[in-house]
Amino acid sequence: PYEGYCRHDRDCSDFNGQCAIGAGAKYGLPEGSNVCIPMQHEHQITFWPTLLYKGKRTSMIFFERGKASLPLTAKVRLVEGSNPGCLGVWDRAVPIAAEAVLSKQGAHAVRPPGWPVKAGDHCSRIPDQELPFSTQPYLKWDNLVLEGRKVLVDGAYTDLRYQVCLCDEAACSEKASWHDLGFLTLEPAASYFVPTRERV
Repeated sequence: PYEGYCRHDRDCSDFNGQCAIGAGAKYGLPEGSNVCIPMQHEHQITFWPTLLYKGKRTSMIFFERGKASLPLTAKVRLVEGSNPGCLGVWDRAVPIAAEAVLSKQGAHAVRPPGWPVKAGDHCSRIPDQELPFSTQPYLKWDNLVLEGRKVLVDGAYTDLRYQVCLCDEAACSEKASWHDLGFLTLEPAASYFVPTRERV
């Protein structure tokens, strides 16, 4: 999933990827080069919610997408600001805002008898899909609280994003094992900022 040089996300479209600016050395490419990494929500572990409110305790769920599989135990670190490729996360060279070790819960399961999907008159309206249990494995981070904001040096704006980085705990000492799951935002104002990689 980690492929050659790129200039922007469009260069990675053949790989269902996105361009991580300056992250090439992490995957064996020349220092300072860019690299295509898996796109969030495409064969990648993903998370929800993607928006948190300052100082509010929130439970965060991580789950599988496409061919991605959750490790039995994962370490998750949240990095202040935009950090495509999760550079410097493995050795704490960048500020870590929060971290947790999470164990996989649940398993893949077929929808149980007696709990049919109740579809309305259109396939896009499904009023009742509640189940007594989850039908796929997940990681759960309880009581996550974020307080800080990263102010850029030029003072143009406050970066309210946090990069979400995850590794299989058995391999966290290897920098290439840290996967970039995308970023979450703190409070709604952050949704108006375009990711840095789109402007490069």
